[in-house]
Amino acid sequence: MLKKEVMASGIEEVFEALHSSVEGLSTQEVAKRTTMYGKNMLPTHSVSLFSVLGHQFQNTLVYLLLIASIISYSIRDYSDGTVILVILLVNTLLGFFQEYKSEKIIEKLSLFITKTIRVKRDGQMLLLNQTEIVPGDILVLHEGDIAPADMRIIAADDLQVNESSLTGESLPLMKKSVTGTLTDDTGLIFTGSVIEKGEATGVVYATGTQTEFGAIVALSTETKKDTEYEKSLKSFSAVLIKIVIIALTIVFVLKLFLNQGPLHFTELLLFIISMAIAVVPEVLPVIATVSLSSGALKLAKQHVVVKRLSSMEDLGNIAILCTDKTGTLTENKMVIQTVVGPDPEFFETLAFAAITVLKSRKRRTQNTYDDAFLSYTSPDIQEKAKAFVIVKELPFDPDDKQRRVVLHDTKNNYYYMVVGGPAEVIMTIAVTANKKEYSQTIAQEGATGLHHIAFAYKKIADYDDQYDILQHEDTLLFLGYVSLSDPLRASAKHTIEEAQRLGIQIKILTGDSKEVAGYIGRQVGLVDNQTVVYSGDELDALSPEAFLEAVLNAHVFARVSPTQKYAIIKALKTNYVVGYQGDGINDAPALK
Repeated sequence: MLKKEVMASGIEEVFEALHSSVEGLSTQEVAKRTTMYGKNMLPTHSVSLFSVLGHQFQNTLVYLLLIASIISYSIRDYSDGTVILVILLVNTLLGFFQEYKSEKIIEKLSLFITKTIRVKRDGQMLLLNQTEIVPGDILVLHEGDIAPADMRIIAADDLQVNESSLTGESLPLMKKSVTGTLTDDTGLIFTGSVIEKGEATGVVYATGTQTEFGAIVALSTETKKDTEYEKSLKSFSAVLIKIVIIALTIVFVLKLFLNQGPLHFTELLLFIISMAIAVVPEVLPVIATVSLSSGALKLAKQHVVVKRLSSMEDLGNIAILCTDKTGTLTENKMVIQTVVGPDPEFFETLAFAAITVLKSRKRRTQNTYDDAFLSYTSPDIQEKAKAFVIVKELPFDPDDKQRRVVLHDTKNNYYYMVVGGPAEVIMTIAVTANKKEYSQTIAQEGATGLHHIAFAYKKIADYDDQYDILQHEDTLLFLGYVSLSDPLRASAKHTIEEAQRLGIQIKILTGDSKEVAGYIGRQVGLVDNQTVVYSGDELDALSPEAFLEAVLNAHVFARVSPTQKYAIIKALKTNYVVGYQGDGINDAPALK
C-alpha cells in the first residue's frame, strides 16, 4: 500500500487491503508474497574488479594517448609507442589500486549490519531476518530496535521514536495507535527509525524499495555525476585536440604550399603524425594520479576513505560547503542547561527518581530526556533518589502530553504523585506563585531553540494499591522545569570560522525547526536576528528564479526533506563547486 492510502484508511481497512490480521500471515502466504514483492532489501551495488578497472579509462586524455600509441606502432616508432603504453599502465594501476581498495573497505563495513526482528507468523512469535519480512506481516518492536519496514501502528505502549536519520529532527517523536484515519504520521513508523522508548506492534504496509527509506535510496542511486576534476580534464582534452588539429592542419597546408605539390605527401603525413604524438602530454595523467594518490594517502592516515581519486581535486575546489545540523554540527543529544524551581534540589531528586528505566534495567536509558537527567544530576542527588521507589506509573500519553508516577519515599514513608511533561502543559495544571515569570522565560528561551520539561507533584495522604492516579490529579504544586538543548560540537564554530577565512561559504540544511536552526546559525555566526531562515515549504512555494536567489543568498534552511536538500545542492552546483557533509539517511541524496 502507498502511504497516502494507509493514512486515509482505518486499522481494519488496512488489514483488509493487506489481506492480513492480528494473527499474522501463514507460511504459505509469506512464500507467495516473497515471490510477488521480493526480499525486504534494497538493491546493493557490488563493485567488480572490471568495473573499477574500466573506470580508469573513462577519460578523454587516456583515449588520446591510446590513439597516439597505436599511431606510433603503425609508423614503426616502437619506442614512443611503448613509453606511452607504460605510462598509461602505471596511471591505470595507481588509480585502480586506490579505488578498488576503497570500494572493498566500504563493502566490508556493510557486512557488519545484520538485523533480526520479531515477526508473528501462523499465530506464533518468531525471530527472523529482516529480509524475510513481507507486506501484511505483524511486527513487534522494543526499545533499541530499528524499524525494518514501513508500518501502521496497531498497538503502542509509551512509544517514542527517533526519526533523526530520516528527517534530521533531533528530538524523539511520540507515536500511538489510531484506529481511524490519520491526519499526520503519529500512527506510522518508517524504515530506519529507532525505538527510543516503549514498544509497538504494527502491520507492515511497505517493504524494500517501496518504503520512504527506499525512495531516498532510489534518489541517491539515480544520481550520476562527474567531479569537477573530471569535467575540467575532459574540457582540457577537448581544447587540446582542437588546438592540435588546427595547428597541424595549418602546418600541413603550409608544407604543401612550400613544397609546391604533393610529391612528398607520404613523408609529410609521417611528419604531421610525429608532431601530433609529440604534442600529446603523455605524463600528465600519471602526474595527476600520483598527486591525487598522495592526498588520498594523507587522508587515509586521518581514517578517511577516499572512494574515487578525482574527488580529491573537488575537495580543494569547494566554494560552498552545505552541512546537516543534527549529529554533524551538534552532538545529537539533549543536555540540561538550567534548572528552575522553588527548591531545585527537591526537584532534581524527584525528577531523577521518576526515571523508570533505572529501576528496571542495569544500563543507560535510550530516552533522550532521561539521559539528560542522568548526565546532569550530581552523585549526591542520585544517592538521595535511591530512597524513592516507583510503585505505580502511567506511561506518557501523547494526547495530554503527561506522564504520571507514584513514588514511595522509603526513608520517611511518604508517597508522592509526580507528573511530568512539556513546561507549557504542566504550567496549566499546577499551582505556582511565579507562573507569569516562568512563562515569559520559557517563551523567550523557546524562541532560541531550547526545549523545556517541567514537573509537578503532590503528597499523597492515603495511598493503597487501588489508588487511581487520574482521579486524584488535582491540587498539584509546581516543582520546577529544566531547559534543554542539543549542544554544538566543541569544534563547530572554530571550523566554520576557519572555512570562511579560506573563502568557503557555509550553509546549514536541517530537518529541524526554524527556531532551532536559527538558534544554531546564530551560535556559529552564520545569521543574526534580521537574517531570513527559509523552511522547506517556503522554498517549494518559490518560482525557479526566486528559489535560486534564495539558496544563493540565505545561509540556513530548516524543515527541509531529503528531496529538498537534493534540490538545493543541485541549484548551487550550477554556479559553484559544492561540498556536503552529513551523517543521516536523509543526507544520502545530497551527499551523492
